[in-house]
Amino acid sequence: MAGSESNIIQRFRERVDRGSIPVDMKVTYRVAGGMPSERLEEEFTLSGGGRAEVRARDEFNSRPLEYASVDLGQAEIRDAFQKVRNSLDVMVPRSQARFLPDSLVGSVDIEMGGERITLYFPVEDEEMQGTTVRHGAERAMAAPSPLADTIQYFKLESRRLLSKGEGGSR
Repeated sequence: MAGSESNIIQRFRERVDRGSIPVDMKVTYRVAGGMPSERLEEEFTLSGGGRAEVRARDEFNSRPLEYASVDLGQAEIRDAFQKVRNSLDVMVPRSQARFLPDSLVGSVDIEMGGERITLYFPVEDEEMQGTTVRHGAERAMAAPSPLADTIQYFKLESRRLLSKGEGGSR
């Protein structure tokens, strides 16, 4: 990773660890991809000031572009930023990202101090980590990775905000 990229990541981690989320700090979580008739596009943007915006389109379920914008409390913002912070070690810059055609690809933009970095990750592999696995006659829940936890958080929050937020279909 380039020096400026690792500098942004380090500053982001430090701010989140201190719990001091500046108003101009922003995280945009995106998921896009899938087979042509099953494309999914989702974008969830959080600002340090507390604003959350969600845009989603799901061609598989024939959902039009949906949009919601709501204000979240500082505790919710810190929790979301912490989840992203915990997942950074498994995300890669574009130069290192490799994905199969038609796969779901996730990305996170981190913006702060006028600088921005985008990191990528595979969505489908991480979603599978939270599924039930069999150990002998017992069934146990696999401990989700920090990235699987982040993916699940944004998926559930997107649904929640779209169902009750200010916005609608477009």
